[in-house]
Amino acid sequence: MSLALSPSNLKVYRDILGLVWRHGNREALDAIGIGKLVEKVRDDDAPGPDDLAKDLEKLGPTYIKIGQILSTQLNVLPPPYMEAMARLQDHVEPLPPETIHKLIEEAFGKPASEVFAEFDDEPLGSASISQVHRAVTHAGELVAVKIQRPRAKQQIARDFDALAHVAETIDGMTHTRYELQVMLDHTRGQLELELDFNKEAANLQRMGELLEDTPEIRVPRAYLDLSSERVLTMEFIAGDSVADAKERLRAGEREKRGRLEAVGVRAGPVGAGVAVTGDALAVDGPELAQIIFKKYLEHILVEGFFHGDPHPGNVLLDGENRLVLLDLGMVGRVDPRMRERLLQLVLGIVDGRGEQVADVALQIGTARKGCDQASFKRQISGLVLAKHEDRIDGLRIGEVVLEIARLCGEERVSLPPVLTTIGKTLLNLDQLGQSLDPRFDPSATIRAHTWPLVVMATSKALAPTDLIAQGLGVKRFLEVMPARLDRLLENLSREDRGIKIDAIDENRLIAGFEKIANRISHGVMVASFFVAGALIMNVRHPGPMLLELPLLSWLMFAAGLLGLAFLLGATAFLTDRKKDEG
Repeated sequence: MSLALSPSNLKVYRDILGLVWRHGNREALDAIGIGKLVEKVRDDDAPGPDDLAKDLEKLGPTYIKIGQILSTQLNVLPPPYMEAMARLQDHVEPLPPETIHKLIEEAFGKPASEVFAEFDDEPLGSASISQVHRAVTHAGELVAVKIQRPRAKQQIARDFDALAHVAETIDGMTHTRYELQVMLDHTRGQLELELDFNKEAANLQRMGELLEDTPEIRVPRAYLDLSSERVLTMEFIAGDSVADAKERLRAGEREKRGRLEAVGVRAGPVGAGVAVTGDALAVDGPELAQIIFKKYLEHILVEGFFHGDPHPGNVLLDGENRLVLLDLGMVGRVDPRMRERLLQLVLGIVDGRGEQVADVALQIGTARKGCDQASFKRQISGLVLAKHEDRIDGLRIGEVVLEIARLCGEERVSLPPVLTTIGKTLLNLDQLGQSLDPRFDPSATIRAHTWPLVVMATSKALAPTDLIAQGLGVKRFLEVMPARLDRLLENLSREDRGIKIDAIDENRLIAGFEKIANRISHGVMVASFFVAGALIMNVRHPGPMLLELPLLSWLMFAAGLLGLAFLLGATAFLTDRKKDEG
């Protein structure tokens, strides 16, 4: 098979093939007749994972983004390369001030001096797609202004057009084993969304709404009147990245340890994640780790909208000891059916139920031609069991999800791209949690919040809008039913067919329905006690506590158990009586 080259994309082809020649399979390039197009490197030059990362950084934003996506594709890259791709950095020389001022004027139709009261020409950060500056609004508010580089969108579009030809060729050579075209389309869609700063502003608003009940986590507020497709103005929030705050946490724990021991209280080991400033606790790392992990689970499994890149460098610890989520250009969205299956998948992983995880993975994905489902299920079951038994410091959920994605690729099971995004997000969350609390255990957190997650997911499914949608479906059914019955009766009469109906005892039928209705109502009442108890566990100030759980929750659970016992007893009594009568 040969690669059909487009003359307008020759430079892109050369860049890509140069990477493959240096870091990949040279024989394959020679076999398809394009090895001569590539500048050969010395045979004694043996580049490693970090060299590939540096080469991608030199080629610009498209390749950096692809490298970051590849870091989640265990079926494409070996682990050392994945780690190098995850560390990709995007730093370039900043644009000159006159270019920045021109871009602001193009976006708003007036000079930067009229848009902002003050504008700092020195950027806070500069990347290949955009750079960020500090400014002050005419209302006196300090803001961060993110400005997209000129022609960034056009350059990325050209790169992806060329990459599409390469991905198509490789998929043809490998019989779509790696599904590079699917991955490339997903990456392109993600980048196109990130290049529209209006969408990022909307993401900030949506995430702010989801975090209204969680004062420990926040996102910058977007200034919509000072934003456009290529300029985004956000609230400026000062703070340290969680990656840099590790020393603050450890130093604070040492100080806390000394204070406790000074008053005769034995302290635990340093590194528990509590920082102290002045006379009061400043940062409670373990509590923050629990809160943010729980909140992300809610966003992924209940809301279906989540921040897709929560690595420790993208999360700040502000002056009020709150976590601040940055860079909401990359968000993930999960449809209701996928959310339900993901919840089953995560709970199956935590409980070590490998067969359930394999079944759910097949429901989420699509088995392609050549897939041996029995072998796939055995491998998934073995993976989950091994991870569950070998854990030392807790089960890393994100790592297991990505391993499952790798096995799916090897066993020819196609997964929706969002699953690898979720796996990478959970992996980043594992790292973030351990940055805040070295003893953080993701699986324990999931177990502790299983009931609230199930309750919230069920409540979400029974939301008024969903009930209205179901009601509209019933309405449509009722609208078409008379016409369909009319056609059925017409066909029966024309073909001289009859309908045989066996008579029934309507009194007995009604009595049976009454029994069913009574049991259903009793069952709903019992279930409501359990649901109420689980909801109360999630209340911030639930009242008196017993064994670290709200007393009211215990009472609700006890009422539910009594109701369940009554139902079982009544059912057994009626069954015995029916046998005696028979």
